[in-house]
Amino acid sequence: LGGEWTPIPEFKLLVAPVAARATFVVDDDLSRQGAFGVDPGQTVKVNLGGVISAALNWVPFTNVTLKTQLTTFTPFEAPALWVVTFENAVIMKVNSWLDVTFLTSIFYDDRIAVTRDDGTVGPATQARNILSVNVAYTWQNF
Repeated sequence: LGGEWTPIPEFKLLVAPVAARATFVVDDDLSRQGAFGVDPGQTVKVNLGGVISAALNWVPFTNVTLKTQLTTFTPFEAPALWVVTFENAVIMKVNSWLDVTFLTSIFYDDRIAVTRDDGTVGPATQARNILSVNVAYTWQNF
């Protein structure tokens, strides 16, 4: 439950003081360990809390699109423990048959234990980058 504000077509802000977040762990070994904040032996964890999300979908140049979204979630049972996701995509249409996309995601959840390079275990910021080169060809009259 909440509301969305769209001052311009490219930008949206969502504030939902009542929201839910579900975490699914389908791997039995991870489930037994209680990975990703799910109780040991369980496969699903649902948290009620609040969400704030801001999204931008902008075309700064011809054939270049920037999509970015920042989403935060805080559970009611532990309001100081935020889950933060920041996702960005730069999509470039090179020509009629070639697209190049660069995606980057940054994720932080205080309840997810990560094994760091130095061997310590605890919450950590996680990042993912993807470079995608897409080739498409259309057969006429096929």
